[in-house]
Amino acid sequence: MRKTKLMIALIGAIIIPLTLFSGVLPVPKSHRIMAIITTEDLAPAADSFKLWHNALGETTYVYTTNYIYSSYFGRDKQEKIRVFIQYLNQAEGINTIMILGDTLKVPIRQAMYSGQYNDARIPTDLYYGDLDGNWDANGNGIFGEYINGINVDNVDGMPDVVIGRIPLSNNEALIDYFHKMVKYETTVPTLSAHFWGSSIYDPDDGIGQNYCLRLKSGLPSGIATKTLFNPMVDTFGAYPRWVGDGELSKTNAIKDLSSGNFITVHIDNGGLNWFGTGYIVNGERLFDYNLKGIETRFYISTSSYGAMSVKGSIGYAFLVGGGLAYIGNTSIGNPEEAIGYERLLNNLFSDSTAYLGEAFTRVFGDNLYFNYTMNYMGDPLLRVYPVTPSVLNYSIKYGTSKITINTGVSGVYVSLIRGDSIVCDGFTDEDGTITLPYYREGSYKAVLSKKGYVVSVVNLMRYNGIKDNYEQDEKSDVKLDLTRARVYSISGRYLGKYADLRTSLAGGVYIVSDGRVTRKISLIK
Repeated sequence: MRKTKLMIALIGAIIIPLTLFSGVLPVPKSHRIMAIITTEDLAPAADSFKLWHNALGETTYVYTTNYIYSSYFGRDKQEKIRVFIQYLNQAEGINTIMILGDTLKVPIRQAMYSGQYNDARIPTDLYYGDLDGNWDANGNGIFGEYINGINVDNVDGMPDVVIGRIPLSNNEALIDYFHKMVKYETTVPTLSAHFWGSSIYDPDDGIGQNYCLRLKSGLPSGIATKTLFNPMVDTFGAYPRWVGDGELSKTNAIKDLSSGNFITVHIDNGGLNWFGTGYIVNGERLFDYNLKGIETRFYISTSSYGAMSVKGSIGYAFLVGGGLAYIGNTSIGNPEEAIGYERLLNNLFSDSTAYLGEAFTRVFGDNLYFNYTMNYMGDPLLRVYPVTPSVLNYSIKYGTSKITINTGVSGVYVSLIRGDSIVCDGFTDEDGTITLPYYREGSYKAVLSKKGYVVSVVNLMRYNGIKDNYEQDEKSDVKLDLTRARVYSISGRYLGKYADLRTSLAGGVYIVSDGRVTRKISLIK
């Protein structure tokens, strides 16, 4: 395992220097075990994701392509990576793979499909997810061949592990994505689903609009919806039959993606740099390479280019612009395959689904072309919620060498982080309580997580030289009795019973009453 210095943001824009932890660490009881595959130069960002997911109980490891290429056999880089993933799955029980880097960093496999829709080599990460066979049964060096209805290479086409790729090419962009992901994980989302229908072929049929209405009708109650449709006319030039909540145009589309909705589903027609608006609205392009300000969390698209090696693609632009996950084609698709998204949405808001990557694996069916074209761009362990999640309330009691956290909820996974490592972890008991040891003075973070609740990150402090058995909760400090208070500097030096609190003290002071630290006051003036 690689050990390196890195920069990580645990929450918001706070940057904390970290080192990969070493030594004995209790293995979190997770039903998801993830491996991150990336290049040597992107390892610092990979380590940020690793620590965060370990803190959430999702056991995560980082492996570089240099290690894989030098340690595993295969006719090319793609096959070596796939053989390695087969090993991880079979020998280590790893069921989730995150690829960090675009296809120039970590190569993608081209699958050959010729038949019903078109003749094309389709870039697909399914090669890394479907671990059965070798995808080249006839040994001719052309992978995933499907020729005129014949599955030449006997490709199963169903994923055995969850595959997600964040197709960004430098640490700065990946850490920016990481900040957005942590913000999402720690904030209650407003669940909403927006639908875009943009049919352009046979404009009297409205196939994209039809499927949008079908998907919308299948959502559970309580999910806010909105539709944007192209203003189509029928073959006789009559008034548009497809009227939604607004017109799908460049201006409305950008505004909609910036509105903070949870998920947008786009059905029918897209191009390399547009979302169906390119042909409809005088060639206007929806995205450019520098688009910023997207507030939509997830985007699903059919019949749209999303090739991960193309920086102008839909998926790339969506993630760079502010989105968290793109699910859609990496080559030309067919809008009728939107039926697969019905399965996705059903699972997205299902009690049985904890992660977006899980919901994604249930998109796949018996159409090999559809399976080839579907790719997931984003962290595969992004949380999804069947209903608006709850917020954990907590109280904390400090002892000289331990802390007790009470949430009132049993089975909450709690990990205690100090600077560069997880120092201990565990689950709350039936009363919602857990006691964890800590031995060194300084700052800690406690990460609290459970399915159905947003993640809580709690800043903790063990003070030097003070009997620190005080209590706090997430809302306020305990009240201070100044008649018996003693005041200490940040170093623990006693300043006297009646220290002047108006004196400027760099770093703050601690006020102690009856042997209990009752308040820390920073930068008193």
